[in-house]
Amino acid sequence: RGDQGRLGGTTRFMLGSLRFLALLLVVLILFRPTLTKERVQTESSTVLIVVDDSFSMGIQDRWSDPAIPPAITSVSGVPIVEQTTRLDIARGVLTGGTSDLVERLRQNADVRIVAGSDGVRGIADLPKRQDGESPTTDEVSFDASKIELRGRVSRIGDAMGDTLDDARGKTVAAMVLLSDGRDSGGAVSPEEVARRFGAREIPIHVIGIGNAEEPRDIRLIDMDIADVVLEGDRVPVDFRIAAEGYEGVDVRAELQLLREDGGIEQRVPYYPRIGKDGQVVPHRLEFTPRSPGKYLCRVEIDHQPGELFSENNALERPV
Repeated sequence: RGDQGRLGGTTRFMLGSLRFLALLLVVLILFRPTLTKERVQTESSTVLIVVDDSFSMGIQDRWSDPAIPPAITSVSGVPIVEQTTRLDIARGVLTGGTSDLVERLRQNADVRIVAGSDGVRGIADLPKRQDGESPTTDEVSFDASKIELRGRVSRIGDAMGDTLDDARGKTVAAMVLLSDGRDSGGAVSPEEVARRFGAREIPIHVIGIGNAEEPRDIRLIDMDIADVVLEGDRVPVDFRIAAEGYEGVDVRAELQLLREDGGIEQRVPYYPRIGKDGQVVPHRLEFTPRSPGKYLCRVEIDHQPGELFSENNALERPV
C-alpha cells in the first residue's frame, strides 16, 4: 500500500460502490426473489337438476292437513286437485309459483335438466342469463311436459351418478334432486353417490315431493325369457317382484302366451308371496309350449285392494 501511494477519491468511491453492490447481490440471493403474475379467469358453472320420473311420481297424494295443498300450490303454481300427481308438482316447482327454480338458478349458472330413475334422459341445457337479462313474457325456458313417467323402478343413486358422469368437463356447482325418495336399489346407493359428491365438494339439494306416508303398490321387475324355445320343452320365466304395503300376502299371478291375433294360446297360474316392503324378490315359473309360432309372453299380477297402480303389474316379452 505504501508503495502505491494513497488512493484517489474517485477510486475509493468506485471500490465502495462495488462492495455495496456485491453485498446487495448477496442479500437478494438470500431472499430468493420471484416474479409472480396473477390472472383471473371466470368459468361458467353448471347446476344439475335431476327429476325422478319413476311410476311412483304418478301417485295422486292426499293430505290430512288442509293447510298443505294451498302451500304446495303457492310454491309450485300447481292447483292441487284429485288428479294432481307428484310429477305435476315437480314440473311446477321447476317453472312456476314462488319457486320458479330454473329461472332463479339461471341468474347465476348454466342449468342442465335430466329425468332419471331407470336410466337418465336429457331434457334441457339452458345457459346462464347475462347480467340484466330477464325472460320475455312469452318465453318458455323449456318444455316441462317432456318429463314423463318412464321408470318401472327407481334407481336414484344410479341416476345421480350417471348425471354427474355425463357432466364431465363442466364445473359443477351443485345438484338439485326432485324425488319422492323411493329407491328400488341399483348399482350404487344414493349414500355412496353422495360421498362422491362430497369428495368433490359439490352440494346436493333435495326437494322432497309427495306425502311421506308410504303408498301401497306391487310391481313386476326385469322379466327374462329365452327368445327362441322348442315345442314341448320346459321353459323357465324369471322375474322379480317388489312391493310396499303387502308384506306376507299371497297374490295370484298368471302367465299368458298371446297369439299374434291377440288371443290367449296358454295360461299358467302362479301364486307368489310378497316379501318385505321394498324388498326385490326373484321368482321363476315354467311352462311347456304346445304349438310352434310367434307369441307374446305376458306375466301379470292381479290388482290388489288399495293398490295405487295397475300398469306396473304386468310385463311382456316376445318369444
